[in-house]
Amino acid sequence: LSPEAVERERGIVGNEIAKDDAGDTAPITALMGDRLFAGRPPGLPVAGTAASIAQMSREAIVGWYRTWYVPNNMTAILMGDFDPAEMEPMVRHFFGRARPGPLFAPPGATVSAPALGRTHTARTETSARLLWMAAPGPAIGDESHAAHHALASLLADGLREGVNARLAASSATGSFLEA
Repeated sequence: LSPEAVERERGIVGNEIAKDDAGDTAPITALMGDRLFAGRPPGLPVAGTAASIAQMSREAIVGWYRTWYVPNNMTAILMGDFDPAEMEPMVRHFFGRARPGPLFAPPGATVSAPALGRTHTARTETSARLLWMAAPGPAIGDESHAAHHALASLLADGLREGVNARLAASSATGSFLEA
C-alpha cells in the first residue's frame, strides 16, 4: 500500500465510478433506490463516491485494511486443476498466521418501504428496454433471508423467460398484449 499504489488505485476507482454514473442504468438505479427505500438510500455505493475517494487518506485506507482484511472476514475461492491435499497447506500458510479481527455485524433493520408492485422502465442507448420491479424483503441477518432470496431469483428467472417469450411472439403478431 505504497503512496504511489494508493494514488494509482484512487484513479482506477474514480474512473470506475464515473463509468458507472454514466451508464445506461444509472438513472433507473437511482430512481429505484429512491422509490424502494422511500428517499432513504440503503447506503453508499460499494465503490464509494467520487468525493469520498478523492478525500480518503492513505492512513484511512491502511487502517481499514488492517482492521477488516483478516482471514475470518475473507473467503478463499480456489479454482483450477490442483490437488486439494497440496493446496490446503498453502492456504493455511498464507492465511493461518494472521490474527482474526472483528466481524461485521449483520444489518438489524428490515426494509419496510412500501415498494411492492412498483415498476420502472427505461430505454437504454442501445434501444433495449429495461423493466425493474422490486419489493421489500427481510434483512440479511433474518433467518428467512436465504429462502426469500431463492424465491426472488426463481421468480425473476421465470418472469424474464415469460417476458422474452411474449416479446418474441409479439414480433409476429405486432402486439405484446396479444402474444
